[in-house]
Amino acid sequence: MARLTFPFRHEGAQARPARSSHGRRAKPPLPAPASDVLLAAARIARMASALAVCGAVCGLVAGCWDRREINQLAMVSVGAVDIVPSDEGPMATAAETKLGTAKPRFRVTAEFYRPRGGATAGGDGGDDTGGRRVSVGVGTGWTIAGAVEELDVKMPRHPYWAHQTASIIGEDLARHGTLELLDLWDRDPEIRRSTLVLLSRGPAGEIVTRAQSVLEKSLAEEILGISRVAPRSGYGAVPTVHSVLLDITGDTACTVIPFITLGPVPEPAEPGPVPQGQEPKVWTPAVMPTARLTGAGVLYRDKLVGELSPRETRGVMWMRNKVPGAVVEVECPGSRSPVALEVTRSSAQVGVRVKKGALEGTVKVQLEGNVAEQGGDTDLSTERALASLESRLAEAVRNEISEALAKTKSYGTDLAGFGPALHRANPALWRSMKARWPDEYRRLPVTIEVKARLRRTGLTLKPPELR
Repeated sequence: MARLTFPFRHEGAQARPARSSHGRRAKPPLPAPASDVLLAAARIARMASALAVCGAVCGLVAGCWDRREINQLAMVSVGAVDIVPSDEGPMATAAETKLGTAKPRFRVTAEFYRPRGGATAGGDGGDDTGGRRVSVGVGTGWTIAGAVEELDVKMPRHPYWAHQTASIIGEDLARHGTLELLDLWDRDPEIRRSTLVLLSRGPAGEIVTRAQSVLEKSLAEEILGISRVAPRSGYGAVPTVHSVLLDITGDTACTVIPFITLGPVPEPAEPGPVPQGQEPKVWTPAVMPTARLTGAGVLYRDKLVGELSPRETRGVMWMRNKVPGAVVEVECPGSRSPVALEVTRSSAQVGVRVKKGALEGTVKVQLEGNVAEQGGDTDLSTERALASLESRLAEAVRNEISEALAKTKSYGTDLAGFGPALHRANPALWRSMKARWPDEYRRLPVTIEVKARLRRTGLTLKPPELR
């Protein structure tokens, strides 16, 4: 058996000279030439000098050389962009104003978070006296970037757009074209893709300057709350910059954006002190213009081409699968009293098929819900009554989808996504129709199938019996 050998030896053992395979003693290695030793030393010296230079450079450039302290920034919460005639200000030349050939310019209105004050006696810092804790700035320019630069010049702090909650587009700008704004969104690294996008009826700057929040301290917080609550009713889902860019650059090149308006909201009056000897005055409630969503605008490519009513907006949201919950009102079976049905879950599928050489669109919607309110005395606990309510719920949702399809077909904007569905099912056919798809969509017959199921009737089966 071969004997195993190990490269180590025990301490105290006498070292034996190594032997070759023939049993002869191996010759000791020759010493390296002096030239090789000098080359190795020079190589080590060069490496050491390079490391020393790198260490010195890293020490010089270490730290935040492009830092911006927070007390030098003005945090933008909401930005509004409008387009105005250039002859309103001094930026238009006399010749351009006379000939009427002046290009439009942009107005940027921004809401900034106002820094809180110092600590007060008996409490922590901050101003809790109510009202909006914000300030507003306005800048104009031939480009949007130029308007932002003018806004920067007017302020003691640099506007910081990374914390912008929402961006509002003026109606005139949307009808003129939003190509410059879309380019800025896609190009500027400081603008986040999660920024909410809204349209305004009229100038967007008025929303920022006139809006008064009832429950929140800023318009940004008000819009953020609306964006969370609005989808629960189905009347509007506020898109982000990312989703708008994907829709505009997608197959159908269209998108839907809700309108934000100012609606009057009464505020309880606070009577002041009554002078002695005078009768108390009758105080009337104050009215505050508060932000709310009313309908939506339809954009094709970069321009606003039409509007949708709140009912049509929810019809589009049914097809886009963006209605997590809604309340649908129908007539009670057996009487004309109203019944409110709460939709708790919905799912939609949009497809396109070729039938007898022609295209046909399909919309399939599944609904689940509960009975939320009953106005009559009909017993809804029977299977016949529940089946009738389910059919009425399906018919009501089908009518909303039909109205939305009719309106979007008139604009030639495929908001439901039939084009992308055809692209996935038959790419070759889609490539041949993509250029003329708006016209094809206007002629596309659509079959709508809605299935509804009511799971519960609430805490009671029958309405209260009045004696």
